[in-house]
Formats: sequence, structure tokens, C-alpha cells
Amino acid sequence: MILNSSIPFKGVGLKVKLFLMVMALLFSLSGSLLVTNAAEATLTLDKTTIRLGEPILISGSGYSAGEKLSVWLTGPSGGTYDGAYLNANSAGSFTSFPIGGGNTDLNNITIANHAGTWAVTVQGSASGLIASATFTVLSPNLTLTGNNLGNNIFHVLYSGSNWFPSEKVSLWVTFPDGTVTGLDATFADGDGNIPSPANNGFAFTGSVGAYTVTAQGSTSRNPITLQFSIIPATN
Repeated sequence: MILNSSIPFKGVGLKVKLFLMVMALLFSLSGSLLVTNAAEATLTLDKTTIRLGEPILISGSGYSAGEKLSVWLTGPSGGTYDGAYLNANSAGSFTSFPIGGGNTDLNNITIANHAGTWAVTVQGSASGLIASATFTVLSPNLTLTGNNLGNNIFHVLYSGSNWFPSEKVSLWVTFPDGTVTGLDATFADGDGNIPSPANNGFAFTGSVGAYTVTAQGSTSRNPITLQFSIIPATN
């Protein structure tokens, strides 16, 4: 009788174990479904390479309807720049919001200097959802061409691009003996190109050796240097 009474007890134990195994399986499956269907925000840019002062238009989706969105930039050195706030529409998205340009709007972040790789990040205040994307800011550049006018007189033409729009650009030349002479300043045009038509080069009397021309924008600030050499004339 003892043996017979133990049989149904073991049967109940097996059923309990089977039930627990099935529940565990269902729980793991539901957990997987929750992870798979987790809400995700997206962020896209209208361009991924810009010059200083050029705006980027950002668009995003996947946020909560109407929630406030914070936007900030992270620079090449890791520093963060707080800036814009906007609201998602009823579909939880936004389209073509300007960032990074020369816009004077207080909600706009102006990238005046620091060329390199940047990141823009958008976070929803209610959902907590975050999306980010990266872009590259081109460094200002400078090119030189020169002519020997005779009697050790030389004429150097310069040009450049990717400067901050309309900024003043100061230039100076360092001679082989270390002396420095300032040149007439120029101004970038609306697309960040130099020189202005009135200042397209400089003439000087010099000797054989290595020279350095330096250009620095009043807004972009980072100096750009370029070397050239005068070599002895050959017969």
C-alpha cells in the first residue's frame, strides 16, 4: 500500500516540473520578443562632410509623440556643446532641423572652429531614447604659387577654401633668417573661399632659403602654415 500511494505523488511532481519548464520557456520567448520589439530612435543627416559655418539638416524618428528633444554636439576633442531644443511631431519625428551652421538663432549651435569628426546627438526628454550620427568638418586650407619677377623680386599668389564664411584672415610671412613681416589681411567670401578680389597675393625681395606663410582666421582661429623655398638660379 505504501508503494501504491507513492505513485500518484511522483506523477504530480512530474506534472509540476513539466509546467515549470513550459512557463520558463514561454517567459524566455516573451523576453526575447520584448527585446526585439524595443523602441528605437533614428537620426539622419543631409550631408556628412561640411566646411566651417555650413549647416547640417538633421531628421529623426521613433520618439514619443510631441515630446521635447534635446540636441547637442560632441567635438573632435570630446568636448560637448549644448544647443538646440525642439519638439517631435505627433508621429514622434522631426524633419530638416538646422544645426552647426552660421545661423544666429539662439537654438542653433555654430561650429566656428575645430575641424575633424563631430557627433550630433538627440535625446527624448520623456522616452529617454537617444540617437546619434557623425559628420566631418573640413579644415581650412591654403595654396601658394609664385613667380620670379627678376632682381630677387618675387610675387606669390595665395588661395584657400573651407574658411568660416566672411571671416577676416590675417597673413604673415616668416623669412629664412626668422624675421616676420605682416601681409595685408583678406576676407573669406560667403562660401569660405579666400582671397577677396582686392588681395590676391604679395611681392617681396628675398634671398635663397625656406619661407613660411601663415594664415589665421578671426573666427576659425587655428593658424594654417605653408612653406615654400627660393632656390639658386641655374644657368
